[in-house]
Amino acid sequence: MVSRRNYFSITVIMCIIFFLFQFTNAAKEHWNEYGVNDYAKEEERPSLTQILAGRGQEEETWEGGEGRGHLSEQDGDKAGTGQMTETEGNEAGDKQAVSEEKASAKLLSGTLLVIGEQEGSLVQMAESWAFGARKEFVRVSLLSEFSEEKIVAGTILLVDNACVDWGKESEILQDYVDKGAILIVSGLPDTAILEKNKQAAKLLGVERICEEETTVDGLHLYSGFLLGGEVIYQAETQKEEKKQDLSLTFPWYQLSSGTKVYMRGRIEDTELENSECPPVIWRKSFPSGGYVFVVNGDYLEGSTGIGLLSAMEYETRDWILYPVVNAQNLVFTNFPGTANENEDTMMAYYSQTMKGFERDVCWPTLASVLERGKLGLTCMVAPQFDYEDEALPSDADLVYYMKLVKEAQGEAGLSGFQVSDTGIEEKLTQDEALWSRATEGYTISSFYTGELSKEEVDSALSTPLLSKVRTILTKEDEEGGVLGFWCDGITRQTAVADGFIHTFSDDLRLRSVETALGYSSVLVDLSRAMYPQGKEDAWEVLGDDLASNLSTYWKPFSGFDKATLTQSDARIRGFLTVEYQVLKEGESMKLLLSEKEGETWGSKSMESPSFLLRLHTGEVERVEGGSFVKLEKNAYLIRADKVEVTIHLKNKDQRYYHE
Repeated sequence: MVSRRNYFSITVIMCIIFFLFQFTNAAKEHWNEYGVNDYAKEEERPSLTQILAGRGQEEETWEGGEGRGHLSEQDGDKAGTGQMTETEGNEAGDKQAVSEEKASAKLLSGTLLVIGEQEGSLVQMAESWAFGARKEFVRVSLLSEFSEEKIVAGTILLVDNACVDWGKESEILQDYVDKGAILIVSGLPDTAILEKNKQAAKLLGVERICEEETTVDGLHLYSGFLLGGEVIYQAETQKEEKKQDLSLTFPWYQLSSGTKVYMRGRIEDTELENSECPPVIWRKSFPSGGYVFVVNGDYLEGSTGIGLLSAMEYETRDWILYPVVNAQNLVFTNFPGTANENEDTMMAYYSQTMKGFERDVCWPTLASVLERGKLGLTCMVAPQFDYEDEALPSDADLVYYMKLVKEAQGEAGLSGFQVSDTGIEEKLTQDEALWSRATEGYTISSFYTGELSKEEVDSALSTPLLSKVRTILTKEDEEGGVLGFWCDGITRQTAVADGFIHTFSDDLRLRSVETALGYSSVLVDLSRAMYPQGKEDAWEVLGDDLASNLSTYWKPFSGFDKATLTQSDARIRGFLTVEYQVLKEGESMKLLLSEKEGETWGSKSMESPSFLLRLHTGEVERVEGGSFVKLEKNAYLIRADKVEVTIHLKNKDQRYYHE
């Protein structure tokens, strides 16, 4: 029997707990400033013109082809920042620019020469990588068009196999390698050419041709090349068969001595050692200090290529340090919808209205995925899907989800997607009426283009509702690169992956982009569930795939920061703007940053830039003037909080690469 005193105490405690629960909810409701976009701060961010000016270029050198901002072939990056020896640093002074003579030499060693067709995806990929990697970019259609005098040790020469006359030019390429150049070959010549041309075969590291064509069971990517560790792309189950979209048929070569393989084919049910299986990506080293990288396939084309180039450059050095974006995005597009539309289909699939499905089925799954993951949230609101039906958007529903997004530390943007034929300007006029009523003037700083044409996007960005947009998200576009500028003041981010579908090629691309940029944007298009076309679009399928994909494939990259699209925009501009030098000082590395007048790195006006440090030997012990996170073995994320950052290493026997 409970005494009166204990009964009274229990009653008081229960009342207090009840009050706290009620008060917490009331307080959360009261202080939830859902009408304020915390990420859309009124601060100046560098435009494309300013970035080009900082690199000694003019605005005219940028070509905005179909919304894909890139540099023209004549005008690559002239900044040429990079790594120097201690002697060079001392002669120049720790914080002073190197001499003109050394700057010129360093510029040439930071050149990317591409031999390929102007409109080819290989050239566009290389141009995008060179801009981010601060390389001088030069393109020619044929090797004969380029002056060999510009080839010095460290020059990267990327060639499209189809643009090389191996019978006449293999000797020229060998001479370049003998000068210390890094030759990267995309695709190999026909086996008949290699059989006849022994010089070309020797240059490419081919000892003999085992089979002109073989089909493997899968591909084995070794650890230490791309970020993300070792992975085997081989379908073991019927479900995995749907993920197998990599080419498994190619020539089989036996490599000569002095080669290192990064990816091989896998052949089951044989007595072959793994080291005897068909090579796909490999490197041939030469006594001169030159290297030849060979890609037996088209993996260098598209955004996968930027990570491969970064990894290849790392493989020619004892260590490498370069800037990255450091942003991981999760973007729910076309969510929430605020009108009860497509009623018959929704009832058939979910026995609920669209409103009930979003609230009771969809959001709990999304919230769970978000909580477990290391990705920042951006919701691209679709006020209506059909602007020609009688279903009207709900102010209350929009407010409800804006509060949820706020509590999840996310941001809300706007989607340009619709299923009706209403013109984009009319759509946005209706959206603005809802937005102004329900959101208390919430600033939209990100926009999802959906299926809109370039002209429609430009028209949308000129409307009052989108007048403060700083960045747009587009669907995967291999030709346009991952990051760029839509126009002078607005950045373009391209979805790296689809949250519902993750094939083997998707995974390879993800690892490559993370290696080059420390960046990811996962697109989760909820319109598939709202307007399903078949059983594969039902939420019980999509939701399971989404949860499985995000908890598996992005786990190796959890050391990078989660970010919203607007946060990514700021980091992208910082990534393209930061000027730096790297000096070797005994058993440490010194990172020197340049400041703009009136601004300090790490202050409110300038977010601390991030760098990726990759070592073949040694470990980071501590960092002065910044911080570090170990991403995986031999890979570290370095954050610079001051203009001078010193990275101390544990291994005193470590060797360094000297330019």
